[in-house]
Amino acid sequence: ISKKNLILLRKKNKSKKIGLCHGAFDIVHLGHLNHFNNAKKQCDILVVSITGDKFIKKGPFQPYNSSFDRLEFLRYIKNVDFIYLDNNETATEVIKFLKPNLYFKGKDYIQKDITLNLNKELKVLRKNKGKLIITKTGLRSSSKIINNNFSSLSIKEIKYLKKISRNNGFEKINNLFEKIKKDEIS
Repeated sequence: ISKKNLILLRKKNKSKKIGLCHGAFDIVHLGHLNHFNNAKKQCDILVVSITGDKFIKKGPFQPYNSSFDRLEFLRYIKNVDFIYLDNNETATEVIKFLKPNLYFKGKDYIQKDITLNLNKELKVLRKNKGKLIITKTGLRSSSKIINNNFSSLSIKEIKYLKKISRNNGFEKINNLFEKIKKDEIS
């Protein structure tokens, strides 16, 4: 589905409840399938949008599957009515054009939104009178599957990265980069 078709989908289905699930959906697992199933039960039309490859920053060697492979896989899931490749850092554009009634996220995104992208998405969602629904599915993680099974990092490197993660390393490193961006190097 194209951006133009997102707009048409909303216009042609004004009386129908449209739901949106958005994410990387890299290594699709039972948690994702339960998430889609739960979402579809609450809406008439379910759209799944995936984040483009260059915007996925969940760890080294990610995404494992290309955007096109992820789209192809989602085509075979019966509860998914439409799929969309979103080449943006957040789902704000999809939400703006589709104007979903319901925006579905798993509870993993509510526990800690380190990128603050969810806050940006919710702002656009509320502006369009949409509602956030947290699906009650078990917590699973494609990133953990990839990192635990397909990583070429040594055990020592993995332990170091976990230590950084536990100490809010992402925020500290990100703040340092933000600071450096403003400095002038001569």
